Amino acid sequence: MILNILPPLRKPFQWRLNETLLAHMDGKTQLTTGLIKYFQRNQGSVTKTQVDPKGRYIILHKVWVRGELIAIATNLKKSAAHRRFQIEQQLKNMEHRYNQKPSIPTLARITSLRAQLRDFNIKQAVKAITYIRQRYYDIMWKQGPYTLCSEAARHWT
Repeated sequence: MILNILPPLRKPFQWRLNETLLAHMDGKTQLTTGLIKYFQRNQGSVTKTQVDPKGRYIILHKVWVRGELIAIATNLKKSAAHRRFQIEQQLKNMEHRYNQKPSIPTLARITSLRAQLRDFNIKQAVKAITYIRQRYYDIMWKQGPYTLCSEAARHWT
């Protein structure tokens, strides 16, 4: 008989809401129209007189909303990757054209594309830093191998 008293190596993934999805107008309209359709389709499933002791209907509603938000995030991620690819391809073509025949409008377009690519990279860096901060604050006060500097931070507060 083997008794494992150590904590699991990896905790199961816990989904968390990305608030920027709610600020995105296309995602907001998609979510609101989807919610209206969802409640119209499931209108007779729960009435005010019914009692759901286990909270199954609320869990089902939350699962549906989570799935919609994941779909919106996936579409946004794909469109951002496609937009980055387009900018890089245009930049490569314009640089090739400028090397063959230098001109001021081509150089201005190259500068504009480089600025767009730089802005895109800055947004990605801000997103990564925000994610790291969220992960840090999630595990900051917990004991374990991922405490980072939680012991020192406890003395500051």
